[in-house]
Amino acid sequence: MKKVLRIDNNGFYIEDVILKDGEATPSDCVEIQCPDGFYKPKWDGTQWIEGLTQAEIDALNNQPVTPSESDRLSAVESAISALMGV
Repeated sequence: MKKVLRIDNNGFYIEDVILKDGEATPSDCVEIQCPDGFYKPKWDGTQWIEGLTQAEIDALNNQPVTPSESDRLSAVESAISALMGV
């Protein structure tokens, strides 16, 4: 078995594809594995590159973090304890 990476017409990664032994690589797939660390991997015909602009990456990294349910519950419990003097 072999894993290849399916790309769209613009070279952007879509999904992993598992091929059986001896099965030919489809024309919309790349055999070269994509390194970790890309936000939106794009195949440029010879290598994997970042498909997002720096401005798009900055916008993703600057999004406010939404507290989890347990974080909110903990904050409420702390506020109640503070009000009760506990």
